[in-house]
Amino acid sequence: MKQFNLLTLYLCVLTIIIMVNPIVHASDHFIANLATNKAPYVFEWDPGRTKCAEIILPESSPDVSANDDNCSSFIITKAVELPNGAYQICVQSISPSPGQFWEVHYGSMPPLTAFGPTACWTIPATATPPFEIIHYLNDMECNQFVSILDPETYCIEDAVTATNENCRFEADITIDLPYLSNPFFTYVITFGDGSPAVQSSSSTLTHTYAQEGSYEVCLTYLIPNTETGFVTCCYKIEIMNCCSGDVVHLTAIAPCWIATLEFDLDPALFPITVEYGDGTSEVVNSSPVLHTYPSSGCYEVSYIYEPFPDEIVKCMELVCLPACCLNPEFELNAILPGTSCINPEYEISNVACPNASLSTTHLWEFSDGTIFEGPNPPPHRFTNFFDENGEVCVTHTITCCNETKTFTACASHEPGAYLGVPGGTLNIDDILPFTGETVREFIDDYESGDATHPLLIEGTIRINKPTIFLTGTGTWNMAKDAEIFVDGSGTGTQMAFMLRSRTLQSAARLPIGGGCCRWKGIRSQGLTRILLIYGKNMDADYAVRYATPTEIVGAPYPVLTSYYHEYLNNYYAIKSERQKVTFTGFHHLTMDGAPHETLICGCDAVNAIDFRGVPSPLSIDIVPSTFTDYSNVIRNYEQGFHFENTSLKVRGFEIRDLKNYQPVLGVPNNLPGEAGIGIDFRQFSAPVSALDLDYMHFSDFNGQDSRSVAVKDFIYSGHHTLTASAAVPPINTSISSIRTENLAGGYELFTGVTGRISGNIKQNDIATNGGPDYGFGIHGTFNSAENELEVKDN
Repeated sequence: MKQFNLLTLYLCVLTIIIMVNPIVHASDHFIANLATNKAPYVFEWDPGRTKCAEIILPESSPDVSANDDNCSSFIITKAVELPNGAYQICVQSISPSPGQFWEVHYGSMPPLTAFGPTACWTIPATATPPFEIIHYLNDMECNQFVSILDPETYCIEDAVTATNENCRFEADITIDLPYLSNPFFTYVITFGDGSPAVQSSSSTLTHTYAQEGSYEVCLTYLIPNTETGFVTCCYKIEIMNCCSGDVVHLTAIAPCWIATLEFDLDPALFPITVEYGDGTSEVVNSSPVLHTYPSSGCYEVSYIYEPFPDEIVKCMELVCLPACCLNPEFELNAILPGTSCINPEYEISNVACPNASLSTTHLWEFSDGTIFEGPNPPPHRFTNFFDENGEVCVTHTITCCNETKTFTACASHEPGAYLGVPGGTLNIDDILPFTGETVREFIDDYESGDATHPLLIEGTIRINKPTIFLTGTGTWNMAKDAEIFVDGSGTGTQMAFMLRSRTLQSAARLPIGGGCCRWKGIRSQGLTRILLIYGKNMDADYAVRYATPTEIVGAPYPVLTSYYHEYLNNYYAIKSERQKVTFTGFHHLTMDGAPHETLICGCDAVNAIDFRGVPSPLSIDIVPSTFTDYSNVIRNYEQGFHFENTSLKVRGFEIRDLKNYQPVLGVPNNLPGEAGIGIDFRQFSAPVSALDLDYMHFSDFNGQDSRSVAVKDFIYSGHHTLTASAAVPPINTSISSIRTENLAGGYELFTGVTGRISGNIKQNDIATNGGPDYGFGIHGTFNSAENELEVKDN
């Protein structure tokens, strides 16, 4: 810092005394600690001079200015930490003089520099505050140390507010800072419009903006009692335009050029004078208002009103009355590929009159009965209708000024009866909106259609009332993820769903080229009675699935009756999750998981009958009511029966051709090595369980990647009773009613340390061919005591 002699001091003080300056700026002085252990100095700065006197002030001079106590040739206009951790500092010189130069020093790095009366710098996040700013102005050199404080901690909410009660974009800004009570405190304000920053200590300011809008007003100041701590706090203010350009709205035109105009003004501002732009005007006392124009076209509508006392303004907005567009032509095309494998959506494109117009109405009539009003219909899926001729059509009608034009476009579409949409639900008693039929009546009408006009079902059909199809025949072609939901929840009585001579299959079996359409199957919830006889359930994730029960805690239970019925190409034939099911009349059934001759959607399967978590002492009894030997066939699955913590009594099954398959998507899969198992019984947590089997024939298991076995009985916990006593013994020419052949092992038994098994294996005919590595008749691993198993006469 330059040193001055007594003559310089005298001349500078004399200059100050002689000069008369009626305007005093807070930036006309600054406090600087020049040397260690010296009192603060005040420099009076004259823009026309290059040197100033040094005047020693008392030690008690307050230190609360907007800048630090080092320099007043410039002000800090911004001091913030950026989101990436870097710092940004902006400055503004008090003088507009040319030749100004700046440096910012941080650590040992080369300084950042700038020229001119204003400057901004971004300082790396690795730098450590405080940062030294040096300002070179003519022969003067002023420095300032700056640390940046956290606005979340130091900024005061709503410290800046503004009112705009005139039409000149003039804002009265109020500053509400607690530090303003100190006469030595100052702040720097930026107005958000690019105008120069201002240093002030006042609680009110007035600023005129160039136009209306939202502005960010920022205050930057030194926090009292800190030496270098600056904070920048920003606030939003709104500047109103008395002519906002969004007051006059054309809301209707009817019948032709009679316009309804809305004026979006405070009702207290009425009456107003309106000039309609066609040479007419009137005083309007309220909004809306009707006005008849001579023709279509654009009109300059002016309104004259008094938004503030004694301030009358005239505002103009353009209002356009569209001319009639009466060309109804368009194109209709399928959207491929789509979410449905049987029924794509169709889009309307190249509409000749695509824009909405208050003077024009658009009506679109789809050949499935759907009606849409508006200029541009969304993509549409034709459904709940019968397509006899292999095409769908849309008719477009345009009306404008009592004149109407019509156009119809058609597109190819697979013939058939279409019901439902992907992801949607129809109740069986719902009335279809355009046919007037119920869903049940629609199915009755079209289920007997041949492959050229099939019944095609999308989404979910909910059986919410007893539904019985016991006469005639029919084929239901199911789309991807479609399902039949038999809902017996909360009814108190069994919800009946009965099918005789019906085939439920994937629509992929039709010659429509839709790709794989594996459907979900029949889902039962609550108290239901399902009858499936003399028909087929095909191509589903689960032919029949019992979901987790909601309210069934005691008898009666859901009932499944099935005979002379085929379950083909389903990942699971029957699956239950914790739900007890009563089986009746269960005979002459074929459950073929992956029939190669009718392959649809892959060549894999999981388990034929799968029950898990049905609590003891309940048991699943699958015993034919009309017993005729091995009338039920299970083949081409990984497992015939999979039961966990669920007791099973089973009779009358021939289980063959089990093998390992690839995992399938969308359903639970067996673990590796768990294929080729006739009955896979596991008890993990039930206190008691039982497996009782007879009239069971296990044969021709493929043990690839597994050890094939007729019965796998693993008891990890609790007491288990195994009853495998053949009613027909293998004596003389008789064949045992429990027999195995052409598989690796007969019975594989296991108990955990808390599991116990008892029972018998008697009079079985166990023939295996697993060889020295895999072959066995009965194999047991017992990790507990008190197991009692009688094995005899086998």
